[in-house]
Amino acid sequence: IDIQRIEKLYFHENSHVRQIALQVVGVLGKEEHSSKVASLLKSETEPEILQTVLQTLRNLKAEGSMPLIQTLLTHQVIRLQAECVIYLYERGDPKGKELALDHFNSWLESQSSEHLRAASYLIGEIGTSYFLSEISSLLKNSDVEVKKEAIEAAGKSPHPALMPLLLHYLQDRHLSRSARKALQHYNPEMMLPQLVETFQLASNSTHCQNEIIRL
Repeated sequence: IDIQRIEKLYFHENSHVRQIALQVVGVLGKEEHSSKVASLLKSETEPEILQTVLQTLRNLKAEGSMPLIQTLLTHQVIRLQAECVIYLYERGDPKGKELALDHFNSWLESQSSEHLRAASYLIGEIGTSYFLSEISSLLKNSDVEVKKEAIEAAGKSPHPALMPLLLHYLQDRHLSRSARKALQHYNPEMMLPQLVETFQLASNSTHCQNEIIRL
């Protein structure tokens, strides 16, 4: 792969091309490519591409400009804020990690669906085992969209303690598809006894039984 040719695409007029170029470099996973990626924090203006810049830096396990990243914490796009929080949590110094946790906790205390969905996304990226009580609470939130994001996080970072809730949501027509997709990432042998029990208890729910069969 001609890395210099790919790096030139960081400045392509088409944002989709820029994004793909960054993703390719992230997959390569070589930290030596990180400096040019990090420099995009100064020049790139599109929120979606800035998100990819931060994701790529995480994949490269590289250091970005902490002051620049902290500045982006106030960006109006919440998902970009989330990428900043994840980066600071995983790659920041103790102060950066503390700042990330403060930001995360402010989302959990919010009544905003967007903030709670961002918190769910963050947990899925960092790992549910670090925030088990938080993700369990988000899975029980009254907002369907928050639940969907939390279910996706529970699939991205599986934890046995979350399995009963995911199985329960197989009975919910609004959530069953998301729950089934999440459960596909769980250990089949561990899941089988609970699947059988759920199937038997759902004798009056053809929908639930069909979702279990699809698993």
